[in-house]
Amino acid sequence: MARLQECQRLLLAIQVAGWLNDSALCLQAVVQCYGLLAPLIHQKIPAKPVVQVLLRCHAVLQEVPSLTRHRKSNSTSDSLSHMIAAITYHIAKVIWVCFNC
Repeated sequence: MARLQECQRLLLAIQVAGWLNDSALCLQAVVQCYGLLAPLIHQKIPAKPVVQVLLRCHAVLQEVPSLTRHRKSNSTSDSLSHMIAAITYHIAKVIWVCFNC
């Protein structure tokens, strides 16, 4: 529960960063949010609030210019690609399970 409350604060930070057009700050908040949710993702916990946060993070990652993501070092870029893949897979898996119940 505490992790989701902290994610709620980070989603607010993402919104403010969007108003400021600060893509680096958006990216940083998404990465921190993912860090909080990673244990829940890897335990395959299909909680609705987790999926809602991940959907928002995924949407933000699609809006962040690829230049911002690729300006980082190769290892950072690989980590971001892994994070995006993990988020996408978890969202798809939960949606698949929900529609096949």
